[in-house]
Amino acid sequence: MEIKNILPDLVECFYLSNRIDGEIEFLENPLLLTVNNISGQLLEYYQHLSFAEDCYFGNQFFDIVLLPIQSEGTRPETFGVHHDERFQKNDYIIFAHTTSDDVIFCDVRDEKCPVYGLISGGEYPHKLGDSLYDFLSFYIKIVKLEINDYHEEIYSDNNFNIKKEFVADVSNIINNNFSGESHEGLITFLLSGL
Repeated sequence: MEIKNILPDLVECFYLSNRIDGEIEFLENPLLLTVNNISGQLLEYYQHLSFAEDCYFGNQFFDIVLLPIQSEGTRPETFGVHHDERFQKNDYIIFAHTTSDDVIFCDVRDEKCPVYGLISGGEYPHKLGDSLYDFLSFYIKIVKLEINDYHEEIYSDNNFNIKKEFVADVSNIINNNFSGESHEGLITFLLSGL
């Protein structure tokens, strides 16, 4: 996967969604960043995306908030995870969260920056991708699924129960693109309780 394909698609999806807040732009020429402890795919992500404030995607199913590199939201204490040793050693960097405050972070010890999610109030992280690019590619696919295929009509009733067909389509995307820990993590993080 190439960053020059994924990140412009992510920006396009941000504006396709009924975004709640924020502005974001893809940059061909990378920004020069002097940030400690960020490398690999997460560094490239921040070098090629320009945004000064939190960017709220307006999706109904999996609504995430992308955090600028200097955002208060990237600090573990914002989400009460600062006592977790994963964050004390600065091996894990928060780059996004859901609107229900589930934390999404990268393992920066690996150049591919595997992505994990921690459900609010949960104790154990769920792997959401073997790399940041895998996770972003998946997110782009489900945003496009919700917008293009379902025209943002993913609920089957007024109680906000999600259409079984939509859940099946999301499951198919997961099954076709992920295996092992990432497969199980995405199923738990996104589909448990549906």
